Amino acid sequence: MRYELLLQSRGPEAPFEPSRLDALLLARGAKRAEGGAFLLTLEHGTVELRPLMEGGRQVATELHVPLHVNDALLRDALREGGTLAEEAELMLVDPQLLRPVSERDQDQVAAQFAKTAHYAGNILGVVDALPASYGAPPAGMKPATKVMLGIGAFLVVLYFVVDALIQQIH
Repeated sequence: MRYELLLQSRGPEAPFEPSRLDALLLARGAKRAEGGAFLLTLEHGTVELRPLMEGGRQVATELHVPLHVNDALLRDALREGGTLAEEAELMLVDPQLLRPVSERDQDQVAAQFAKTAHYAGNILGVVDALPASYGAPPAGMKPATKVMLGIGAFLVVLYFVVDALIQQIH
Protein backbone atom coordinates (compact mmCIF):
# COMPACT_ATOMS: atom_id res chain seq x y z
CA MET A 1 0.00 0.00 0.00
CA ARG A 2 1.03 3.60 -0.45
CA TYR A 3 0.10 7.17 0.31
CA GLU A 4 -0.75 9.20 -2.77
CA LEU A 5 -0.39 12.84 -3.73
CA LEU A 6 -1.45 14.25 -7.09
CA LEU A 7 0.29 16.68 -9.42
CA GLN A 8 -2.52 18.18 -11.49
CA SER A 9 -3.39 21.31 -13.42
CA ARG A 10 -4.18 24.43 -11.41
CA GLY A 11 -7.75 24.74 -12.60
CA PRO A 12 -10.53 22.59 -14.05
CA GLU A 13 -10.23 24.22 -17.46
CA ALA A 14 -6.42 24.24 -17.58
CA PRO A 15 -4.99 21.37 -19.62
CA PHE A 16 -2.53 18.99 -18.01
CA GLU A 17 0.76 18.90 -19.93
CA PRO A 18 2.78 15.84 -18.88
CA SER A 19 5.76 16.59 -21.14
CA ARG A 20 6.92 19.51 -18.98
CA LEU A 21 6.73 17.43 -15.81
CA ASP A 22 8.49 14.51 -17.51
CA ALA A 23 11.36 16.79 -18.54
CA LEU A 24 11.70 18.10 -14.98
CA LEU A 25 11.74 14.55 -13.60
CA LEU A 26 14.42 13.44 -16.06
CA ALA A 27 16.50 16.52 -15.18
CA ARG A 28 16.33 15.42 -11.51
CA GLY A 29 17.68 11.97 -12.38
CA ALA A 30 14.39 10.07 -12.27
CA LYS A 31 14.46 6.66 -13.92
CA ARG A 32 11.76 5.58 -16.33
CA ALA A 33 9.77 2.53 -15.26
CA GLU A 34 7.08 0.48 -16.98
CA GLY A 35 3.72 2.01 -17.85
CA GLY A 36 5.04 5.55 -18.21
CA ALA A 37 6.02 5.73 -14.53
CA PHE A 38 9.13 7.33 -13.06
CA LEU A 39 11.16 6.33 -10.02
CA LEU A 40 12.60 9.36 -8.26
CA THR A 41 15.23 8.83 -5.58
CA LEU A 42 15.05 11.33 -2.73
CA GLU A 43 17.12 11.71 0.44
CA HIS A 44 15.15 9.14 2.47
CA GLY A 45 14.09 6.72 -0.26
CA THR A 46 12.44 6.33 -3.63
CA VAL A 47 8.98 7.45 -4.71
CA GLU A 48 7.05 6.44 -7.80
CA LEU A 49 5.33 8.91 -10.11
CA ARG A 50 2.66 7.32 -12.29
CA PRO A 51 0.33 8.86 -14.87
CA LEU A 52 -3.34 9.05 -13.89
CA MET A 53 -5.40 8.31 -16.96
CA GLU A 54 -9.03 9.23 -17.46
CA GLY A 55 -10.92 8.74 -20.70
CA GLY A 56 -7.72 7.72 -22.50
CA ARG A 57 -5.76 10.87 -21.62
CA GLN A 58 -3.51 11.81 -18.74
CA VAL A 59 -5.24 14.17 -16.30
CA ALA A 60 -2.64 14.13 -13.49
CA THR A 61 0.43 12.38 -12.14
CA GLU A 62 0.20 10.32 -8.95
CA LEU A 63 3.10 10.57 -6.53
CA HIS A 64 3.23 7.31 -4.52
CA VAL A 65 4.95 7.13 -1.12
CA PRO A 66 5.16 3.60 0.31
CA LEU A 67 3.54 3.10 3.72
CA HIS A 68 6.33 0.84 4.96
CA VAL A 69 8.62 3.82 5.66
CA ASN A 70 8.50 6.53 8.28
CA ASP A 71 7.24 10.00 7.42
CA ALA A 72 10.72 11.33 6.50
CA LEU A 73 10.25 10.07 2.93
CA LEU A 74 6.76 11.58 2.86
CA ARG A 75 8.20 14.97 3.91
CA ASP A 76 10.85 14.66 1.18
CA ALA A 77 8.15 13.81 -1.37
CA LEU A 78 6.02 16.73 -0.25
CA ARG A 79 8.95 19.13 -0.57
CA GLU A 80 10.00 17.78 -3.98
CA GLY A 81 6.39 17.53 -5.20
CA GLY A 82 5.81 21.17 -4.25
CA THR A 83 8.94 22.23 -6.13
CA LEU A 84 7.94 20.19 -9.18
CA ALA A 85 4.41 21.62 -9.08
CA GLU A 86 5.72 25.17 -8.94
CA GLU A 87 8.22 24.67 -11.77
CA ALA A 88 5.70 22.82 -13.98
CA GLU A 89 2.92 25.33 -13.14
CA LEU A 90 0.81 22.61 -11.53
CA MET A 91 -0.60 22.12 -8.05
CA LEU A 92 0.12 19.39 -5.55
CA VAL A 93 -3.07 17.91 -4.10
CA ASP A 94 -3.56 15.51 -1.21
CA PRO A 95 -6.70 13.50 -2.05
CA GLN A 96 -7.03 12.33 1.55
CA LEU A 97 -7.17 15.93 2.82
CA LEU A 98 -9.21 17.00 -0.24
CA ARG A 99 -7.15 20.13 -0.89
CA PRO A 100 -3.94 21.47 -2.40
CA VAL A 101 -0.89 21.10 -0.15
CA SER A 102 2.60 22.51 0.04
CA GLU A 103 5.68 22.11 2.21
CA ARG A 104 3.97 24.28 4.86
CA ASP A 105 1.38 21.51 5.32
CA GLN A 106 3.96 18.87 6.30
CA ASP A 107 2.54 18.24 9.75
CA GLN A 108 -1.05 17.82 8.54
CA VAL A 109 -0.01 15.53 5.69
CA ALA A 110 2.27 13.52 8.02
CA ALA A 111 -0.61 13.10 10.49
CA GLN A 112 -2.86 11.80 7.69
CA PHE A 113 -0.01 9.52 6.53
CA ALA A 114 0.22 8.09 10.07
CA LYS A 115 -3.55 7.52 10.17
CA THR A 116 -3.45 5.78 6.80
CA ALA A 117 -0.48 3.62 7.85
CA HIS A 118 -2.21 2.75 11.14
CA TYR A 119 -5.39 1.77 9.32
CA ALA A 120 -3.52 -0.29 6.74
CA GLY A 121 -1.31 -2.01 9.30
CA ASN A 122 -3.66 -2.58 12.21
CA ILE A 123 -7.08 -2.83 10.57
CA LEU A 124 -6.38 -4.27 7.12
CA GLY A 125 -3.39 -6.34 8.25
CA VAL A 126 -0.90 -4.97 5.73
CA VAL A 127 2.33 -6.06 7.40
CA ASP A 128 4.47 -3.59 5.39
CA ALA A 129 2.56 -0.63 6.85
CA LEU A 130 3.09 -1.55 10.51
CA PRO A 131 6.46 0.20 11.04
CA ALA A 132 5.11 3.52 9.74
CA SER A 133 2.00 3.26 11.90
CA TYR A 134 3.96 3.28 15.15
CA GLY A 135 6.49 6.05 14.53
CA ALA A 136 9.92 6.28 16.13
CA PRO A 137 10.43 4.69 19.54
CA PRO A 138 10.78 7.17 22.41
CA ALA A 139 14.29 8.10 23.51
CA GLY A 140 15.54 7.15 26.97
CA MET A 141 14.38 4.57 29.49
CA LYS A 142 10.79 3.45 29.81
CA PRO A 143 8.97 4.60 32.96
CA ALA A 144 8.61 1.03 34.22
CA THR A 145 12.39 0.56 33.99
CA LYS A 146 12.95 3.72 36.01
CA VAL A 147 10.54 2.52 38.71
CA MET A 148 12.24 -0.88 38.92
CA LEU A 149 15.68 0.75 39.21
CA GLY A 150 14.34 3.04 41.94
CA ILE A 151 12.91 0.12 43.90
CA GLY A 152 16.18 -1.79 43.50
CA ALA A 153 18.21 1.21 44.74
CA PHE A 154 15.86 1.64 47.70
CA LEU A 155 16.24 -2.03 48.67
CA VAL A 156 20.05 -1.81 48.47
CA VAL A 157 20.10 1.30 50.69
CA LEU A 158 17.65 -0.35 53.11
CA TYR A 159 19.88 -3.43 53.30
CA PHE A 160 22.92 -1.33 54.23
CA VAL A 161 20.96 0.68 56.83
CA VAL A 162 19.53 -2.46 58.46
CA ASP A 163 22.94 -4.14 58.35
CA ALA A 164 24.55 -1.11 60.05
CA LEU A 165 21.85 -1.10 62.76
CA ILE A 166 22.31 -4.82 63.42
CA GLN A 167 26.09 -4.32 63.66
CA GLN A 168 25.55 -1.61 66.31
CA ILE A 169 23.25 -3.85 68.35
CA HIS A 170 25.83 -6.69 68.56
